[in-house]
Amino acid sequence: MDWLSTPLQYAFMQTGCLAAVLVGVTCATLGVHVVVRRLAFMGDALAHAVLPGLVLASLGGWDLTAGALVAGTVTALGIGWLARRQVLADDTAIGILFTSMLALGILLASLKRSFRDFSHVLFGNLLGVSWGDLLVIAVVTVLVLSVLLVLHKELELTAVDPLYAA
Repeated sequence: MDWLSTPLQYAFMQTGCLAAVLVGVTCATLGVHVVVRRLAFMGDALAHAVLPGLVLASLGGWDLTAGALVAGTVTALGIGWLARRQVLADDTAIGILFTSMLALGILLASLKRSFRDFSHVLFGNLLGVSWGDLLVIAVVTVLVLSVLLVLHKELELTAVDPLYAA
């Protein structure tokens, strides 16, 4: 059993494992509600559609999180607008904006003169999690689980019978 505990002697392995557990619990709990509402593709779309915001924030020297938040919000609002106007089906609107934003992000990243590997931002690097990152992950985990606990009945009701819930 020494082979199992030996890697945990290193700080980067401890933070990486703890981050994986926290994110796993959060995503599993939240994922149930996402899948029941048939919005699984929306999560993937938003995760990749933040790339233009990341690149623009990097070019402007701004906070990357703020750039990602703006790009994600614009994408979510665009998907909602297209779906609400019934111009396109929900899945089609998600697919179009997802690929468009990702393509725009790749185009902007290729135009940037100084190289920065945005794949680490898009896909993450679990072994690169710092204690500060871990603190943010823990706070988000507590917030998400608290909101889900408080709104559990309402979320279940809207998932099962949206007309009655309204």
